[in-house]
Amino acid sequence: MASITNYQHKKFSVKTEEYQHKKFDSTKRKLNEIEKEELTITADFILQQAQKEKNTDLPQIKRKQTKALFRPWEDKEGSNINNVTKRPHSCPPTEVAPQESNSKRRRNTGSALMRRRQQLKQQQAEQWLRQQQYIAYHQQQQQYNAAVMEQTMRNSVYLAYLQQLAQQQRQQQQLFVFGLQH
Repeated sequence: MASITNYQHKKFSVKTEEYQHKKFDSTKRKLNEIEKEELTITADFILQQAQKEKNTDLPQIKRKQTKALFRPWEDKEGSNINNVTKRPHSCPPTEVAPQESNSKRRRNTGSALMRRRQQLKQQQAEQWLRQQQYIAYHQQQQQYNAAVMEQTMRNSVYLAYLQQLAQQQRQQQQLFVFGLQH
């Protein structure tokens, strides 16, 4: 479990003992054994493994099936014309004619289709509304950007005009300083 290591220094030497827990030591031992087994694999062993894989056509079943699959479209042998539905013990059993069950099934299917159509129409209406909102927002942003660009252009023209006036005033002051007056 422990190994002793000597450390040599110029003036002294130290012996240390390194502790290894049995849990981690055993895994190392197992890894060494696996490596040895891997080295001893031969061609015969590989051929035997291939033969075993060929012999098993189907994978092994992990869990056995306890109930039959639910397949209402398959007719069971020996079924009566009238189906008896299971009810709690407090209610007496009632007989249901196959025509009634088929009509119920049709109604349920029809109502499910209607519900899906309504949901699809709602989704389409919501999507159209979102699209209209996006278009309105996009137009508003374009108008805002156009107004900003227009204001920027006005400001730049006004700035150029002010710079030109300032330059003319400087020139007049320079002429006045030199004694030339217009």
